[in-house]
Amino acid sequence: MISEIHSGSQTGSYSGSHTDSQTSSHSASFKKLPPRAIRIWQISSLFTSLLLVAIPVVLWFVISAIALWILILAAVLAVLILLFRLLWLPYAIWKRWLYRISDTDIHLRRGVFVSRETVIPLSRVQHVDTSQGPFLRHFGLSELSISTAATTHNIPNLDTVIAERIRSTISIRAQLAEDDV
Repeated sequence: MISEIHSGSQTGSYSGSHTDSQTSSHSASFKKLPPRAIRIWQISSLFTSLLLVAIPVVLWFVISAIALWILILAAVLAVLILLFRLLWLPYAIWKRWLYRISDTDIHLRRGVFVSRETVIPLSRVQHVDTSQGPFLRHFGLSELSISTAATTHNIPNLDTVIAERIRSTISIRAQLAEDDV
Protein backbone atom coordinates (compact mmCIF):
# COMPACT_ATOMS: atom_id res chain seq x y z
CA MET A 1 0.00 0.00 0.00
CA ILE A 2 0.99 3.62 -0.27
CA SER A 3 1.71 3.76 3.46
CA GLU A 4 4.58 1.37 2.77
CA ILE A 5 5.91 3.80 0.17
CA HIS A 6 5.82 6.74 2.56
CA SER A 7 7.26 4.98 5.60
CA GLY A 8 10.28 6.69 7.03
CA SER A 9 9.49 10.03 5.37
CA GLN A 10 7.90 13.24 6.50
CA THR A 11 4.39 12.29 5.42
CA GLY A 12 2.80 13.59 8.59
CA SER A 13 3.29 17.18 7.50
CA TYR A 14 1.68 16.78 4.11
CA SER A 15 -0.25 13.53 3.98
CA GLY A 16 -3.58 13.81 2.26
CA SER A 17 -6.64 14.48 4.34
CA HIS A 18 -8.95 12.96 1.75
CA THR A 19 -9.75 9.28 2.09
CA ASP A 20 -11.74 7.00 -0.09
CA SER A 21 -12.25 3.96 2.10
CA GLN A 22 -15.74 3.32 0.72
CA THR A 23 -14.52 2.25 -2.74
CA SER A 24 -12.61 -0.86 -1.72
CA SER A 25 -10.60 -2.36 1.06
CA HIS A 26 -7.37 -2.25 -0.98
CA SER A 27 -7.53 1.49 -1.69
CA ALA A 28 -5.10 3.82 -0.03
CA SER A 29 -5.86 7.40 0.95
CA PHE A 30 -5.05 10.30 -1.33
CA LYS A 31 -1.68 11.92 -0.68
CA LYS A 32 -0.58 15.51 -1.16
CA LEU A 33 2.64 16.70 -2.70
CA PRO A 34 5.26 18.04 -0.27
CA PRO A 35 4.92 21.75 0.62
CA ARG A 36 8.28 22.40 -1.10
CA ALA A 37 6.36 22.00 -4.38
CA ILE A 38 4.85 25.43 -3.76
CA ARG A 39 8.29 27.03 -3.99
CA ILE A 40 8.96 25.33 -7.35
CA TRP A 41 5.70 26.67 -8.78
CA GLN A 42 6.51 30.12 -7.40
CA ILE A 43 9.93 30.15 -9.06
CA SER A 44 8.45 28.98 -12.35
CA SER A 45 5.73 31.63 -12.17
CA LEU A 46 8.28 34.31 -11.33
CA PHE A 47 10.31 33.67 -14.48
CA THR A 48 7.28 33.65 -16.77
CA SER A 49 5.60 36.59 -15.04
CA LEU A 50 8.70 38.77 -15.18
CA LEU A 51 8.39 38.66 -18.96
CA LEU A 52 4.84 39.93 -18.60
CA VAL A 53 5.98 42.77 -16.34
CA ALA A 54 8.79 43.65 -18.76
CA ILE A 55 6.41 44.25 -21.68
CA PRO A 56 5.14 47.68 -20.49
CA VAL A 57 8.69 48.76 -19.67
CA VAL A 58 9.96 47.77 -23.11
CA LEU A 59 6.98 49.48 -24.75
CA TRP A 60 7.78 52.68 -22.87
CA PHE A 61 11.32 52.76 -24.22
CA VAL A 62 10.49 51.59 -27.75
CA ILE A 63 7.28 53.50 -28.36
CA SER A 64 7.41 56.62 -26.24
CA ALA A 65 4.38 57.99 -28.12
CA ILE A 66 2.01 55.71 -26.17
CA ALA A 67 0.03 57.60 -23.56
CA LEU A 68 1.55 57.34 -20.12
CA TRP A 69 -1.74 56.23 -18.53
CA ILE A 70 -1.91 53.21 -20.86
CA LEU A 71 1.58 52.15 -19.85
CA ILE A 72 0.81 52.64 -16.15
CA LEU A 73 -2.39 50.63 -16.52
CA ALA A 74 -0.52 47.85 -18.32
CA ALA A 75 2.21 47.85 -15.66
CA VAL A 76 -0.31 47.70 -12.81
CA LEU A 77 -2.17 44.86 -14.52
CA ALA A 78 1.10 42.98 -15.07
CA VAL A 79 2.08 43.41 -11.40
CA LEU A 80 -1.35 42.18 -10.26
CA ILE A 81 -1.01 39.10 -12.46
CA LEU A 82 2.49 38.54 -11.08
CA LEU A 83 1.23 38.73 -7.49
CA PHE A 84 -1.65 36.37 -8.28
CA ARG A 85 0.73 33.85 -9.87
CA LEU A 86 3.25 34.10 -7.01
CA LEU A 87 1.06 34.31 -3.94
CA TRP A 88 -2.23 32.52 -4.60
CA LEU A 89 -1.93 30.16 -7.55
CA PRO A 90 0.95 27.93 -6.31
CA TYR A 91 -0.85 27.30 -3.00
CA ALA A 92 -4.10 26.52 -4.81
CA ILE A 93 -2.33 24.08 -7.15
CA TRP A 94 -0.63 22.38 -4.20
CA LYS A 95 -3.86 22.11 -2.25
CA ARG A 96 -5.70 20.50 -5.19
CA TRP A 97 -2.93 18.13 -6.43
CA LEU A 98 -3.60 14.68 -4.93
CA TYR A 99 -2.55 11.17 -5.92
CA ARG A 100 -3.35 7.65 -4.78
CA ILE A 101 -1.81 4.31 -5.70
CA SER A 102 -3.85 1.20 -5.00
CA ASP A 103 -3.24 -2.44 -5.84
CA THR A 104 -5.03 -2.07 -9.19
CA ASP A 105 -4.71 1.55 -10.34
CA ILE A 106 -3.29 5.04 -9.92
CA HIS A 107 -5.58 8.02 -9.30
CA LEU A 108 -4.47 11.59 -10.03
CA ARG A 109 -6.60 14.57 -8.91
CA ARG A 110 -5.64 18.08 -9.85
CA GLY A 111 -6.91 21.37 -11.17
CA VAL A 112 -7.65 24.75 -9.69
CA PHE A 113 -10.27 26.13 -12.03
CA VAL A 114 -11.12 22.88 -13.80
CA SER A 115 -10.88 19.74 -11.69
CA ARG A 116 -9.47 16.66 -13.39
CA GLU A 117 -9.28 13.10 -12.15
CA THR A 118 -7.33 10.48 -14.05
CA VAL A 119 -7.44 6.78 -13.28
CA ILE A 120 -4.58 4.72 -14.72
CA PRO A 121 -5.05 0.95 -14.51
CA LEU A 122 -1.77 -0.67 -13.48
CA SER A 123 -2.27 -3.27 -16.21
CA ARG A 124 -1.87 -0.43 -18.77
CA VAL A 125 1.40 0.96 -17.39
CA GLN A 126 4.32 0.38 -19.76
CA HIS A 127 7.08 2.10 -17.83
CA VAL A 128 7.70 4.57 -15.02
CA ASP A 129 10.44 7.21 -14.96
CA THR A 130 11.67 9.84 -12.54
CA SER A 131 13.33 13.05 -13.67
CA GLN A 132 15.00 15.89 -11.84
CA GLY A 133 16.23 19.23 -13.16
CA PRO A 134 18.46 21.66 -11.28
CA PHE A 135 15.61 23.40 -9.41
CA LEU A 136 13.99 20.14 -8.38
CA ARG A 137 17.37 18.74 -7.32
CA HIS A 138 18.02 21.83 -5.16
CA PHE A 139 14.73 21.28 -3.33
CA GLY A 140 15.10 17.48 -3.13
CA LEU A 141 12.18 16.85 -5.47
CA SER A 142 11.59 14.73 -8.58
CA GLU A 143 8.90 14.33 -11.21
CA LEU A 144 7.37 10.90 -11.72
CA SER A 145 6.25 10.00 -15.27
CA ILE A 146 3.88 7.08 -15.82
CA SER A 147 3.68 5.96 -19.45
CA THR A 148 0.87 3.99 -21.02
CA ALA A 149 0.32 3.14 -24.68
CA ALA A 150 -1.90 6.22 -25.06
CA THR A 151 -0.02 8.93 -23.15
CA THR A 152 2.29 9.87 -20.29
CA HIS A 153 0.97 11.05 -16.93
CA ASN A 154 3.11 13.07 -14.52
CA ILE A 155 3.13 13.54 -10.77
CA PRO A 156 5.20 16.71 -10.28
CA ASN A 157 7.38 17.77 -7.38
CA LEU A 158 7.46 14.59 -5.32
CA ASP A 159 10.08 14.09 -2.64
CA THR A 160 12.91 12.27 -4.43
CA VAL A 161 12.98 9.29 -2.05
CA ILE A 162 9.21 8.91 -2.26
CA ALA A 163 9.27 9.24 -6.07
CA GLU A 164 11.80 6.39 -6.26
CA ARG A 165 9.71 4.24 -3.91
CA ILE A 166 6.55 4.94 -5.90
CA ARG A 167 8.36 4.16 -9.16
CA SER A 168 9.49 0.79 -7.77
CA THR A 169 6.06 0.02 -6.34
CA ILE A 170 4.26 0.88 -9.58
CA SER A 171 6.74 -1.19 -11.58
CA ILE A 172 6.21 -4.24 -9.38
CA ARG A 173 2.43 -3.86 -9.27
CA ALA A 174 2.22 -3.22 -13.02
CA GLN A 175 4.18 -6.42 -13.65
CA LEU A 176 1.86 -8.34 -11.30
CA ALA A 177 -1.20 -6.82 -13.00
CA GLU A 178 0.20 -7.80 -16.40
CA ASP A 179 0.79 -11.36 -15.18
CA ASP A 180 -2.85 -11.56 -14.00
CA VAL A 181 -4.17 -10.57 -17.43
